[in-house]
Amino acid sequence: MFTRTTLCAAAALCLLPLGAYAGTVEISGGVAANLYFDNDLDHVADDVEGYVQAAYGGLYGGIWIGSLDDPIDEFEYDLYVGYANEVNDKFSYDVYVTGYYGNNSGYWAYDITTDLTYAFSDTVSATYELVYDPDAETTDNSIALAFALDKWTITPLVGRDAADVNYGELSFVYGLTDEVSFEVLFEDSEVSAPMITLTASYDFTVK
Repeated sequence: MFTRTTLCAAAALCLLPLGAYAGTVEISGGVAANLYFDNDLDHVADDVEGYVQAAYGGLYGGIWIGSLDDPIDEFEYDLYVGYANEVNDKFSYDVYVTGYYGNNSGYWAYDITTDLTYAFSDTVSATYELVYDPDAETTDNSIALAFALDKWTITPLVGRDAADVNYGELSFVYGLTDEVSFEVLFEDSEVSAPMITLTASYDFTVK
């Protein structure tokens, strides 16, 4: 079991240089609002979310909070810590641990994610993602292609989840400014009906 205390300790270790080298630590964050629609375009749900993150070199850690429509928990919060690095101008990787919690129910689960990204050009890249759940001993695998077209980023994705269910996504993101973006996300799988999510996001960085 990966407790909140364990993850907080890991995050604190990751961000240890903060006090001594505050000038080199980058603080970032953001907020977003999501609207969910079924395949008949009926509005079925909505939520809001936000995060705050600190990074020092390739090390980073943070907290993500999202509202829930749930009889037990009003919101979910995720604590994460990781390391990202560019091997060269083509290949990069990102490895991070995330703990998932409800504000009333407490610990839910944790997983370890590895992202491997290869840039074919300045506008096209591919990412393989492996998510491992040590408690359940299951994995989720996915491959995504990202196409950057001026202010648009178009990303198709296919994957296979922990229950061996195939799924797919298609994301259209429009970057209005460096801080403000809008996304339309189409999702489908072998066992669930298609969903459409509309998201408006604001992200910031404090150096």
